[in-house]
Amino acid sequence: MTHTQTPLVLIPGAGRLACSLWPLQALVDPTLIPIDYERGLQNKTKASLLHHYGKRVYRKIRDLKGPLDIIGWSMGFPVALSALKHADKHRPGLVRKLVGINPGVYGGKPLYNFHLDPRYVAQIWYSTHVDRGTRTNTAVKRIRKRILKFNYVCREDVRAMMEAGDGVVKVPTHLDPERVIIYYSPEDSIIPIHITEHCARRANFKAVAIHGYDHDTPLLDTEGIVLERIRADCNI
Repeated sequence: MTHTQTPLVLIPGAGRLACSLWPLQALVDPTLIPIDYERGLQNKTKASLLHHYGKRVYRKIRDLKGPLDIIGWSMGFPVALSALKHADKHRPGLVRKLVGINPGVYGGKPLYNFHLDPRYVAQIWYSTHVDRGTRTNTAVKRIRKRILKFNYVCREDVRAMMEAGDGVVKVPTHLDPERVIIYYSPEDSIIPIHITEHCARRANFKAVAIHGYDHDTPLLDTEGIVLERIRADCNI
């Protein structure tokens, strides 16, 4: 590892903090910059939470020395897309490339609104011991009623997913698809593979399959094998 590498901003997924992404590597590599999107803040406009998340990320990176690259994991990818939109508008040249890891929905409306699918919601917010056969629409209604009882990170992220549904963040019209690459797990139990493939085709993004990590690549890649592959593929 050389510290002349391009700075790499790490944006977490729903219910996670940025420090959970490649924590061992981030301890010794100053080019890895974990950034959270500050849940629990008062929003001054009625824009979606994901829009606010993206704006908060941009405010944190705008004073960094560029160019830099961004990795957005799961829901962190549409957040990163939003941050990229702000960066390209207010500080062109700051963000060079955008990498999605098992990305959330993007690029327009997919086949169906899986964010409101009870199996998807319950899989995230219910304990793993809950029998999948009991995950019904009733479970989703129960989640909505109990949303205020979650810690503030989970509470806001559930709201963000529920209010956005499909087409969470539209791809900016000016965005060159060559600036974006996504990595996905075919065995992903959170983001269905056909959703990822469908969205990649619509947005004309390069999509690369990585096996063996399910949805939690940045958490399970303890040796940094995938991280090094990303750096090599993107010349980061």
